[in-house]
Amino acid sequence: MIVESKLKNIKHPFINKLLIDIKQDRDLLEKVKLSDNCFEIDYLISERIEKNYPRKEVVESINNLLRKTKISKEQEINLDLLTSNKTFTVTTGHQLQIFGGPLFFIYKIASAIAYCQKLKKENPDYNFVPLYWMATEDHDFEEISSVNLFGNTFKWELESLGKAVGNLIIDDKLVDITTQIVSKFGNMPYAKDLQNTFSEAYKKGRTLAEATTYWVSDLFGKYGLLVIDANDAILKQTCQPIFQNDINGNLYPLIKKQTETLEDLGYKTQIAPRKCNLFYLDVDGSRLRIDTEDWKNFETQNQQYHWNYDELHFEIQNNPEKFSPNVALRPLYEEVLLPNLAYIGGPSELIYWYQLIEEFAHLNIPYPIPTFRDSWLIIGNKTQKNLQQAQVLVEDLLLNEKELIDKFYLLNDAKPELLLQLQKLNYEFSTYENLVRNYSNKQLASTLVKNLKDIAKEFKNQKKEIESELAKQNETVIEKLKKSRETVFPNQSFQERHDNFIPYFLKTGNEWIQFLIENSNVGELELKIWEE
Repeated sequence: MIVESKLKNIKHPFINKLLIDIKQDRDLLEKVKLSDNCFEIDYLISERIEKNYPRKEVVESINNLLRKTKISKEQEINLDLLTSNKTFTVTTGHQLQIFGGPLFFIYKIASAIAYCQKLKKENPDYNFVPLYWMATEDHDFEEISSVNLFGNTFKWELESLGKAVGNLIIDDKLVDITTQIVSKFGNMPYAKDLQNTFSEAYKKGRTLAEATTYWVSDLFGKYGLLVIDANDAILKQTCQPIFQNDINGNLYPLIKKQTETLEDLGYKTQIAPRKCNLFYLDVDGSRLRIDTEDWKNFETQNQQYHWNYDELHFEIQNNPEKFSPNVALRPLYEEVLLPNLAYIGGPSELIYWYQLIEEFAHLNIPYPIPTFRDSWLIIGNKTQKNLQQAQVLVEDLLLNEKELIDKFYLLNDAKPELLLQLQKLNYEFSTYENLVRNYSNKQLASTLVKNLKDIAKEFKNQKKEIESELAKQNETVIEKLKKSRETVFPNQSFQERHDNFIPYFLKTGNEWIQFLIENSNVGELELKIWEE
């Protein structure tokens, strides 16, 4: 059973400054080319309610995908609702990492569902549908081919040759990995449920897009989550104007200007502007980047295909399904297809949405709210006991290792007075040395500096000896602290970017997902710490 009383929210330690300032400083909106009412739901609805979205085509595409894999009654209801101009979406997107990859993928989907529930409660006259946009056209197989589980890394070895990953076929190797993983479920309460889900999802012969749709629908279908694969010939028809604007050279100066605006304001950006933001999908499934210098002549990165402007324009007009948008165009494609009020993403992911503001304005596409997903840190029982023994707080595990150990010493009065005085002397020597260097008698100053350095070096050695002795005295507690911190930063990555959801689901099943949804505060720049 999940105990909610052991949940607390703290200020998130890993948030881009732009997201903080956007939330706190309304004057910044004008500087980044956003209107004052851009975050108001009534305004966002009014922008979209009369807009002619390709709802029929989107519903048909999603329906075909779900019926080929798995569809729930709630998903059928939401598909029907999506045909109405009084229904809007909240979208999140993610790569097709096997078995879901890191935890934050689950957090993204739970956030989208929770936000829709919140919007419905506040706006009962409208309907809100959560939607997962699968990154089926992504060609970076290395990023999606492994999962960290049960202390091991399971990796799908496949010669993908830069192909769009959604069309990759489940082979014997991935079926074997599935067998290995589910065999480790043991007698956990929900082992049988999850074993059936993944064994059915990763059946030989399915595409990776179909496999992902199956297990995501199995877990989240009861909440009406819809899944879209936009690598669809009919849907790509709607993207022709965006593709044409890109090869015309209309979009490059806009993203370049907006990127420079953000950087001039002191913010880090995520994507480098490119003169062409399209890929070409070859007959063998390869996704080839298209390059240009002057918007007159274009070629694929492997120089296999060449077009002048008129030839490429013709190809886009007649075969838009052969083209794939990169990260600078995909958000535009999403918002042309969907009556989308918000995009749910992580702290780095949301930054590039702010780089695209001028592109949206130029193409007259409604801009959604870039919304920070829920972020969780899960603390196990063993770690809780270690922290109690060391008398440090859970959030202290977010410190670096040295800071954490120093915090332990401080809280437990474990540092002897001599060590504290040596630290103080070291600082004073440094200050005194700077004063001496400016003394008018340079020869005397040089001698004094040398003597100070010798003394400081000796004190430093003595300080190391005392610290070493101190570490030995507290060796057991310190080792437990280090191991506890490793549960927060496994392999030097933040927990939600490394660990997988399966061990948590095996314990409490859908109750855990419901817990994530019910305790969502999507949009707040907070970290939720749950001591399970």
